[in-house]
Amino acid sequence: MKRYTNRTETGTKDRGGGRSRYQTARVHDGILPTISLVLCVLFSLCAMAEGAVEKTDEGIKFTYYDPDAGQVHLAGTMNGWSTTATPLSRDEEGYWTVVLELGSGEHEYKFVVDGAWITDIDNPNTKSDPYGGMNSVVEIDSKGELVSKAEARPISNTPLSARVNIGGRYLSRTKTEKGIEDDERWRVQRPVQNVDFNFRITISDMVHGYTRLRIDSERNLLQPNNISAFMDEAHIEINPAQFTLTGYYNREALSSTDPLALFGDIDLPGTIGDDHLKLGKGTAGAVVTSDQGWFGLHGFIANMHDHDFYNDPDLFDNIGTDLIHARLFANLWEVLPIEPMKLTVGGNFFMERNLYWSNISGAGTLPAETSIPQLNEYLNSKQDNSDWFEFQDRYYLFGPDFTLHLLEDRLIPQFEYLRGAIDQGFVTGNNSGFEGGNGPIDVPILERDLWIAHGSVRLYAIEGLEIHAKHSRMEVIHPTEGEVVTWNYLFRPESEANKLFGISWSLAPQGHTVSHSELTCSWNETYFGANLRCERFLTEMDIPNWPLWLYILSISPGLRWKPLKAVDLELESQYRRYEGRTSYAGQVGGDNGADFGRVDLTSFEAILRGSFRLTDRLSAIFDIRNIYLDDAVLDRARLFTAPFVGIEYTPTKKVDLVLAFGLDPLDFGIDYEGRHTGRYNFRQEYLREGATEHVQYGDWARTRYLVGTPNLESYLLSSEAMFRSEEALADKAVVTLRAIFKF
Repeated sequence: MKRYTNRTETGTKDRGGGRSRYQTARVHDGILPTISLVLCVLFSLCAMAEGAVEKTDEGIKFTYYDPDAGQVHLAGTMNGWSTTATPLSRDEEGYWTVVLELGSGEHEYKFVVDGAWITDIDNPNTKSDPYGGMNSVVEIDSKGELVSKAEARPISNTPLSARVNIGGRYLSRTKTEKGIEDDERWRVQRPVQNVDFNFRITISDMVHGYTRLRIDSERNLLQPNNISAFMDEAHIEINPAQFTLTGYYNREALSSTDPLALFGDIDLPGTIGDDHLKLGKGTAGAVVTSDQGWFGLHGFIANMHDHDFYNDPDLFDNIGTDLIHARLFANLWEVLPIEPMKLTVGGNFFMERNLYWSNISGAGTLPAETSIPQLNEYLNSKQDNSDWFEFQDRYYLFGPDFTLHLLEDRLIPQFEYLRGAIDQGFVTGNNSGFEGGNGPIDVPILERDLWIAHGSVRLYAIEGLEIHAKHSRMEVIHPTEGEVVTWNYLFRPESEANKLFGISWSLAPQGHTVSHSELTCSWNETYFGANLRCERFLTEMDIPNWPLWLYILSISPGLRWKPLKAVDLELESQYRRYEGRTSYAGQVGGDNGADFGRVDLTSFEAILRGSFRLTDRLSAIFDIRNIYLDDAVLDRARLFTAPFVGIEYTPTKKVDLVLAFGLDPLDFGIDYEGRHTGRYNFRQEYLREGATEHVQYGDWARTRYLVGTPNLESYLLSSEAMFRSEEALADKAVVTLRAIFKF
């Protein structure tokens, strides 16, 4: 029962009057400021602090950088944690140092800077202190040598501040394409430039901050020579004793810790594997966690400011979605003698609420004649002349979960049961308040109870082998006669959208059930890995005289193999079978034909990717995708192939150059290592640019092509568009030059 969403762009909540799609922060004459900023960063990177701990002829040298500090002392186990016994000396550049003779073993320490206790972030070796923070640790072996364990990000790498570390990435992609606008010549496209500056701020041991400034040429909405500068993501983290509070903006930070993972655990659209990503892009909020050993808390509250109904990253179609989750859990084996069985008990609360404005045809005049009896009754009884209404679509759930740890954590069964309700209704009218302004109303149109049951078991049979089986079932119950329910969202053309859209209504189903089963097996060794994922999904709606249902079966085997040191191969594949009826006679475009709304679609997709290292720095790479589609309703079947083959040059770990033929399968908008959504993004862009099918409702229209979105009805009814988009991808002729520099 996952939320299958992935949001990569951000918008701003704005109901009144709307916001122009072109209102984005920009640097219009941006060449000089950009060059100045880049030179400043490069200068800053040249002033990186030296390692905080190093071996010298005199002993162990501790170094701390802060040109603005008044006094710096070293406190630790070597001096009884005295804040004055071991002062550091400052040089002209702002480096504070002290050299000590230390015996073998571990020595814990911190810097005391003008009275503030600071962990040595240049030193990766740490231990928890009694106050919820971390002590730095220096370890000396029997020969008097330092024991090093890992690299660490220094607290600062710029002379501009002793608390800021600057890093980032420069990404450039240039494409030479054939067949653009029916032009068979090869044409060089405008290069895409993307520069990130990541600022990591260390305020103290317990307070850390992060923000990313992005300069991007892809968001040129007015003139191609302009560049856009905007804050892409940010957070601030406060972590006193056994407690962490994080406020964030547009980051993948949200996931519930219950066995069901009702919020979070996201799969990317257009990919085969189970991506297990957190929710958070397109949202802002706060996350709180606390772990007291036997008792803990995890929760968050967030607002989704970019719910992408139009599926257009340039159009901010905000609806205002609130997400709330809280979980309390107790590890009972910490307080009860129940060995060898370990039991964790949790209690959960979830709520999702959507608020958006909609025009209701027929409202604004009395007597009101809308398609919703409850709204007509309210408007006529209250003499309300509103014609725009804020609609609320909400559900909430609460219940317990249980986790057993058996056979020394090699067998972990889990169970969760949630009970709650779903309700829809109108909560605001545009002429319902004082002097004809916006005002609260209370017009419920749907109230249902629902429950979700979930069970799973993890088995670690042998080393490297994991088996995970799970099953979930949701049921919406207790219908009331005459209830109506939102059925489809209605849209204006994007040029007229202004964040406003309508809703079509119909009688609510008498019952609605969803069941989901999944079996995952994975085996991983150093040079070989194999996985198998089998998934079954069934949803049923009990609509009088015309039940709707959809059944999906998928089998996804995969292999990872490294037969030689210079060869790396990976295979992903997926068989999917869709069956069902997703529309009924009387719906838009409906008729009484026996095949209306019937789904009978089979697909098989396989992706072979890998690399062959030619030299230490040069590799041949490939990522070849094949998909076979067979639609029995349309009586058509076809195989499509989309190759990506080329050469990769990596002179250092932070520089990556690729020259290849084919559409780049990787998208670098979020993850610097890339995510395999490039082909999916192309298909979506192709559909937005013209391969669309609209069904009109007067001035409104419902788009039926939304391939790959969570709307399964639109996904399956638009199989014709699926064939066209796959054909466009297979015919794509492009040479890609990609350069990535990390700093």
